[in-house]
Amino acid sequence: MCRRFRSAPACGVLLLGLWALGAAGCDRDPWDRKDAHSYCSAMLNQRPWAPPQTCRAVGVCANEATLTADEEAKLAAMIKRLGCTPP
Repeated sequence: MCRRFRSAPACGVLLLGLWALGAAGCDRDPWDRKDAHSYCSAMLNQRPWAPPQTCRAVGVCANEATLTADEEAKLAAMIKRLGCTPP
């Protein structure tokens, strides 16, 4: 990628800018995203890369995701375990 640029400083600035753009989104809550419902299956099936289980996540999954019967049962159990208000 940096071979296109003739100077090392220009390449460094470019890479620093790309890193800053990527790092800015890292601290964002995944449940605030427009596609948050896409994380529900992973969360309910306890995938290691899934976002944390929170009452906010329960609300997103209950209201926006298309869940299987098994996932709906897991969601109901999660509501009880976390002490969330049922959606």
